[in-house]
Amino acid sequence: MSNHTLVIPNDASLEILNSIPFGVYFCDRNGIVRYINDAYAEYIGDIPQNIIGHDISEFLPRSRAKEVMKSGIAELYDKTSVREDVKKSQILVNRIPVFNIHNEVVGMISQLMTVGDSGWTELLSKLKYAEQVIGLMESGLRPTLSNASERKIVWKSSIMTSLIERATAYALTDETVLILGPSGSGKELFANAVHKCSNRSNKPLIVFNCASVSRQFVNSELFGYAPGAFTGASRSGKPGLIELADQGTLFLDEIGDLDFDAQGILLRVLETHMIQRINATVPRAVNFRLIAATNKNLRTMVRDHLFREDLFYRLNVLTLSIPPLAARKEDIVPLIKHFLEKKGMQISAMDSDCLQVLERYSWPGNVRELRNVITSLMINAGYGQLRREHLPPDFLEAVAEECDSEERKDVPEGGEKEMLLAALARHGYNMTRTAKSLNMARNTLYARMKKYNIARREE
Repeated sequence: MSNHTLVIPNDASLEILNSIPFGVYFCDRNGIVRYINDAYAEYIGDIPQNIIGHDISEFLPRSRAKEVMKSGIAELYDKTSVREDVKKSQILVNRIPVFNIHNEVVGMISQLMTVGDSGWTELLSKLKYAEQVIGLMESGLRPTLSNASERKIVWKSSIMTSLIERATAYALTDETVLILGPSGSGKELFANAVHKCSNRSNKPLIVFNCASVSRQFVNSELFGYAPGAFTGASRSGKPGLIELADQGTLFLDEIGDLDFDAQGILLRVLETHMIQRINATVPRAVNFRLIAATNKNLRTMVRDHLFREDLFYRLNVLTLSIPPLAARKEDIVPLIKHFLEKKGMQISAMDSDCLQVLERYSWPGNVRELRNVITSLMINAGYGQLRREHLPPDFLEAVAEECDSEERKDVPEGGEKEMLLAALARHGYNMTRTAKSLNMARNTLYARMKKYNIARREE
């Protein structure tokens, strides 16, 4: 969604709108209709194809769309006809402004409810359902996904803005979501947020890491078992994680590591919505939403016969690809600020040299690596002024290796040569003591000395 145009995100959202027994249309901030369902188009005497792309005032001269968008205040249950030439006295009209992430009005949802011969009683019985649908659609067009999880999604980059908007739209559906991305990029964080934004948010989110359980126990963990299923089994049997996710969401992390046989059973569960515990004779009905994640290339695994092709296509319905941190460096500083604030510190406690090193690094371990480095930095600094020398030695060594590569830009020097010379002189050019005083590895110290043409002396 851009700042100027209201867009219906996917076919599933259209199905939601077409299923409600009332008229609905969306217009952008300029009053141009971007979507209208059959019920509303029929009320105003036309068909959707003739209305979409035109100013709503062409069809509804008395439309209050622009007034509502200008005020930013919803008008609910207006008992006035939207057209003078349409004689329907018993109607209600809702006009709801829609905002973007900057809290700017970008469009309006209009909902029209007509009353049949049964009068207001029938209408009011459906009103609660309609309010829920419109509320879902409005929230789906506002990327509130970032605040849905207890662990906040922090970002600034446009690539993440688009990803969060897409994920928010996906949350409104009940379709399977496949989250792709490198290790440490935040796949579980997105899965948790999608669940929290969904209709199943008040039901359990069951998490299972497919790489954390040995092959012989995967089936019993996922699908459960009946009494006496195997030696050591509980006498009363045990429900599997899929059963525990009934009415809620099942998140299968590292699904690329799921045992091949278990993949086949999972596929049958997804297709039949039935699950049968090991050694049980009667299947059980289950209703859950599946979110899966992996850092592997499932298409390549399918080609190499390491992952079932039929399961892949069953999973690959709605896909979220989380980029590595190196591809969205605008997010580094906001993330640093977030991690510091969680520990009660401000980013102003970090000197510019330290901050610039963190900004320039490629972060192959992504957000997880950044979080760990910031934690170590604060502890090494005693939660005082955060300086470059407080960064973990192995991290500084990795930075030095990157700096020595011709393919990467160097980190800012900021008087580093003078600092090295002073430390070397203070410790009589003893490499071990000098490296320890600078809180860096010996190899890192050697690399920095080589860079600044500082000659080594006998220790």
